[in-house]
Amino acid sequence: MKTGLIWGSAFVAAIIFIAAWQFQISTAWAQDQENMSAQAILGVDQFMRSADHYPGTVRVKGVVSAVDANKKIFALIDLGEFQQCRITSCAQLVLPVRWDKDMPDIAQTVVVTGAVQNKAGKRLFDAVDMARVATESKPAGVIP
Repeated sequence: MKTGLIWGSAFVAAIIFIAAWQFQISTAWAQDQENMSAQAILGVDQFMRSADHYPGTVRVKGVVSAVDANKKIFALIDLGEFQQCRITSCAQLVLPVRWDKDMPDIAQTVVVTGAVQNKAGKRLFDAVDMARVATESKPAGVIP
């Protein structure tokens, strides 16, 4: 009976140890993912195709395709798509960005930092920071 009690106690202790270890690993992994998300710069297509995998603050780089200063929203498209088609209306995916400061120009490359919010049943990227990216030159024949 004493042996059964010792084995039972050892088993319970092992389960508690494993649970605590697993919690520590998952917490550290979540923190690493959050830190990576905040530092890595994603393209619009990359972000839009798997936005659920990037909870919290992320940085997204793209080209401004439309601006509505009254609603404080602008649209961001993938830089690669813009460079291929040379117009701002050809993108398959468009990221709506809420920004309450000076709006960027159409065809301007920017990096926005923020998080996805659900507003009235729609997803919206709520930017807390925006950096205008200096471009060497716009591709010839760019049509905003």
